[in-house]
Amino acid sequence: MDLCYKTGHAETSKQHVSAQLSLSYSDIDTIAESVESKLVSKFNHMLQKIVDFEIKPLKSKVEQLEIDINRLMEKVDNLEQYGSHSLLRVSGIPESAGENTDIIVRSIFKEIDPDFNDLDIERTHRNGPLSPPNSNTPTDDAADCSETSAEFITSDTEQTYYNNKTRSKKQPRQNMVRVINPNTKIRILR
Repeated sequence: MDLCYKTGHAETSKQHVSAQLSLSYSDIDTIAESVESKLVSKFNHMLQKIVDFEIKPLKSKVEQLEIDINRLMEKVDNLEQYGSHSLLRVSGIPESAGENTDIIVRSIFKEIDPDFNDLDIERTHRNGPLSPPNSNTPTDDAADCSETSAEFITSDTEQTYYNNKTRSKKQPRQNMVRVINPNTKIRILR
């Protein structure tokens, strides 16, 4: 008897609950909209926290690093300019094995200015590696002529010879050789 009573009571309770849980489609839509609204609100709140506490500080750090990079690039440019303030570059000098660039460059400056003093140039050197000897690849004359740097004792002396070069009507070695002032290139910062 007890078992029948319990089984019957469970059926009655089940019917009672079913009757109370009867939902219409509009009720289901209302519940779905409410759940969606709460989920979207929580998601937006979490997303805003991520932006505020993680992305914004990183963006600020990137902006500061870009400022620092530009400042350092400008300092490097200034140091490069200062380091080459007494330097002239000579291009178009054909390369040869065992060459003495001091003698070659000094003779070029004597062609430009007969009053040139050998002691005004402190040192000279080729910029970059020499072209490989007996290469099988066809080359023109410019490819066999790496640029040569001539460092003067003072920047005033360098400027004097550069100005004499620009005023001289006599071009060294039939216009094959050019004297260049490297202090004209400065990186343009964005």
